[in-house]
Amino acid sequence: MQSTPFESFGLPPPPPPHEEATPVSVEEVRLVEVRNAWGELLKRHLTDFRLEVDKELQAKKTAVEENLDLGSKFNDPRLNQKVVEESGEEKPVFECSESAGNISLKCTVCSVTTTGIKTMVSHLAGKKHVAKMAGLRVVEGAGVADPVQTAASLVPEQGLLSRLLPMHQGAPLLGVDFVAEVLIGRSEPDYHCLLCSTAVTVREVVVHLSTASHQLAFLAQAKPELYLQFAAHSSTATETWDKTTLNSLDSVVEGLEVVWKEPKVVASPLVFEANKEQIFAEMEASNRD
Repeated sequence: MQSTPFESFGLPPPPPPHEEATPVSVEEVRLVEVRNAWGELLKRHLTDFRLEVDKELQAKKTAVEENLDLGSKFNDPRLNQKVVEESGEEKPVFECSESAGNISLKCTVCSVTTTGIKTMVSHLAGKKHVAKMAGLRVVEGAGVADPVQTAASLVPEQGLLSRLLPMHQGAPLLGVDFVAEVLIGRSEPDYHCLLCSTAVTVREVVVHLSTASHQLAFLAQAKPELYLQFAAHSSTATETWDKTTLNSLDSVVEGLEVVWKEPKVVASPLVFEANKEQIFAEMEASNRD
């Protein structure tokens, strides 16, 4: 291995070049306390509140499924078919039962029972079933319910963030009602701030609501006369603002009378994307009232 010039003369190598630490912005320092306090609150309460929300949602889901017709439950309108018997009475072609978590479907015309929907769909396409149905008077059942609309009702009476925020201590949080809590099955929800067109986790949502950029976006929307006080700084990133300007913004925020409005809870990402424009329009209208 070739020695360095310094080693050749018996000298130690020079120290590595000094790397200056990236300066921490006044905005970042301002948010450290918010992040730490919110993190501690989540450690104490997040798990319990998530379990409460999940229990409520599972109960609602069960109730909705019990009231759905078979066609809507399996998204196949053929499962709502009926046949007219000699007496003139209409009889469902399909019946469904569940035992120990296993779903069984019965074709009453063919006296065939299958486990799960896929096997029944194969039976529907079979020659024997098609031939038997051709000889009967069939009444097509109701169309299936819109899965997006059905899912839209599966939200808790109070969302996860609405349970947590009353325990938050600190400066008022502006524009909470511009946040949509989007449920993702049994995972933690995503939080979409439609005012800032950004999505964050439950761990970052209060930090986002405390940023100067979000506070300015809310003032521009709901209190334009106050926003104009900072218009001269609006062309620069809030991360570059000095302490005096940020303190001035803090004073304005703390002086506001904030009316508590809960975040909008949305049943799924699919429902959110299908209704995002309408949700934002409702949020804007609410802030004009």
